[in-house]
Amino acid sequence: MKPLIVFVDDEPNNLTVFEASMPPEWEVKTFTLPTQALQELSNLAPAVILTDQRMPEMNGVEFLEAARKIHPEAIRMIVTGYSDENLVIKSVRNAQVFDYLRKPWDPDDLEASIRRGVEAFKVSEERRIQNLLLIEREAILGHQNKDLAVRLEKLEAGQIQSSQALNELECWVPPALVAMIRKKAVNFPLIRDLVVITFGFQESAKNKKMLINKRPLHEHLFRMFSQSILRQGGWLEAHTGRIAYGYFGMGESGVNAHLAALAAAQEFQVMFKGLCQLNGISMECGIGLHLDRRSTIHMLAHEVQIQVNDGPFVQKAFDTTLSDGDVLSRIQELAQLLPGANMIMSGDFVGGLEQKPASVQSIGHMRNQDQSRHVELFLLSSESLKASDLARLQAALAERDAEKPPVAA
Repeated sequence: MKPLIVFVDDEPNNLTVFEASMPPEWEVKTFTLPTQALQELSNLAPAVILTDQRMPEMNGVEFLEAARKIHPEAIRMIVTGYSDENLVIKSVRNAQVFDYLRKPWDPDDLEASIRRGVEAFKVSEERRIQNLLLIEREAILGHQNKDLAVRLEKLEAGQIQSSQALNELECWVPPALVAMIRKKAVNFPLIRDLVVITFGFQESAKNKKMLINKRPLHEHLFRMFSQSILRQGGWLEAHTGRIAYGYFGMGESGVNAHLAALAAAQEFQVMFKGLCQLNGISMECGIGLHLDRRSTIHMLAHEVQIQVNDGPFVQKAFDTTLSDGDVLSRIQELAQLLPGANMIMSGDFVGGLEQKPASVQSIGHMRNQDQSRHVELFLLSSESLKASDLARLQAALAERDAEKPPVAA
């Protein structure tokens, strides 16, 4: 959609010259009467509103003040053939004018100034949309986590340490396994092809000390990652330090585990970007996706004492052993080398997708831990990734792949 530029000037010749000076990538709408422009603005979505200062019905500052009430998000500019310092001060104060242009204008200078306004509008709109998405997402998460919030309140009232509470909550068995146990349809250890998702992040000294709503930054990251996985039907087994793991495909739900894991990863990628933008955070986050064939799931029944309840109760703990865990770890570590939140997927994972996303690109190969096979890697990059960053990563992969495997003794 082309950005809309609105220009108001009571001299028709100026409007004609203005339209001829604008590039075809912009949509332009002009008015000779400011009152007519104000009537039409409610039906338009302008990126930039530009006006002459001296007009018969009202001056430019008065017009922009009125336009601001209709479209406060639009970038406002004023044009005048007179040098008036008081006008500049008044226009900036009352109409919050972005730029002040002198007549007669130079077409190149005029276009450059408006282009800066269009870019400022795009940045402002993206920030506004992200804020709305985050507000909406928080409302949804607040509703879905109501029961969990009640449980956490009871734990806090009983002076249970946060680390102990998290350890107890992580001991619950995934719903898919519970259903199979109740149907007596499973014997442990359980062998499954699992889609595994992991993320890790590089945390600077500044970020380690950062608190958001009185909570550490890493706690927000783990919470967002957990919510993204659970909402798509997966399960977060555990997190340690700056790394967390989740699994898809434990049960027989009929849902494509590859698509569900990709949706969770993309949702977390968006939430991570929004959190960083809102709080001025700069950090790297690596997301890895892999199909781990013949994973082993162990189950153990044990009794746990939690004093906030009426007594001891039995709960199930499980442990998952990956057959190809080194591949996933190395994929996630590679993704952390790139700026922003980047997603690297193994060829085994991409092969299970019904349709590969258009923006996914192959970046090379690596060997697994015992160097028995090559693993193709695919990248879904962040917006902050530069071509030079990707080139360095591909060169490093190519160098490692060219190394001869060790000869068995």
